[in-house]
Amino acid sequence: MASRDMDRSREARQEAAAMLDNVAQINASLGDGMREVSECARSIDGSVAEAVRALQFEDIATQALGGVHTHLDRLTAITAKRWPCRNCCTAMVACSTKRSPLPCSARQPPARTAQ
Repeated sequence: MASRDMDRSREARQEAAAMLDNVAQINASLGDGMREVSECARSIDGSVAEAVRALQFEDIATQALGGVHTHLDRLTAITAKRWPCRNCCTAMVACSTKRSPLPCSARQPPARTAQ
């Protein structure tokens, strides 16, 4: 009877040792998984930061272009008041560089070439 108890005790120890080995393997596997998740989180953080920077750049560029459009509209209004003829001049510079005694409205439009 004592020998059966000893055998049963040895078997229980072996089962307990096997279970502890399984727990150690599971723990190691979970540790590896957690490290992989942590690396993925860092990668996602970097990607999100890059996307935010891109959106901020787009916003800044859009605001700057909006300002440019406002200034162009103002310049167009000023140009229209000063040089009302649009048929003889293609741009404000063309009108101001022609040294003709005739006003813009009296000049003939420039000949257009086919392109």
